[in-house]
Amino acid sequence: MHINYKILQRDKVNSELKNITNYPLTLVTAPMGYGKSTAVKDYLLTNKISHIWIPLKNTEYFWSVLSHRICDVNKKVGRVFDGLGFPENNMQIDRLIETSISNLIEKDFVLVFDDYQYAEIDKLNNLLILITKREINNIHIVIISRYLLKVDITELIVKNLIYQIDERVLRFSDTDVQKYF
Repeated sequence: MHINYKILQRDKVNSELKNITNYPLTLVTAPMGYGKSTAVKDYLLTNKISHIWIPLKNTEYFWSVLSHRICDVNKKVGRVFDGLGFPENNMQIDRLIETSISNLIEKDFVLVFDDYQYAEIDKLNNLLILITKREINNIHIVIISRYLLKVDITELIVKNLIYQIDERVLRFSDTDVQKYF
């Protein structure tokens, strides 16, 4: 039996999510139950924005999952990711970016890391920040987490490379609650 759920359209949240393709990195943070993942997923699907969704509840196979999801979009690039493995230093990160990421897709493409609070490690933070600083055409990263990153993002804020959506935006308004019930 398939149950079809109706997603509550929240204009304020969708208005903020429009900025995903205007920044290299969007950080969506709020406690559990604010509808972060649902809002982002619904926005991407409704607006037919190409994306890869990576749930990070199990980080053990993170790179393999990412490589396989990229293969679904571009087999050649996915194989490069798989062959290179998780980059361990700046030189490997540069090679990964130069040989594959910039060739991933020609139109806006979003890479979503959901439940980032389970996977936040320095290596992954460093990789995502370096990719963000490169401002790769058409590649946008969305990090969905229950809290702010444990790494300093001041430089990204100052350089206008990050867009932040937090619980103030995601909090259900009285109107949202009325529409829901």
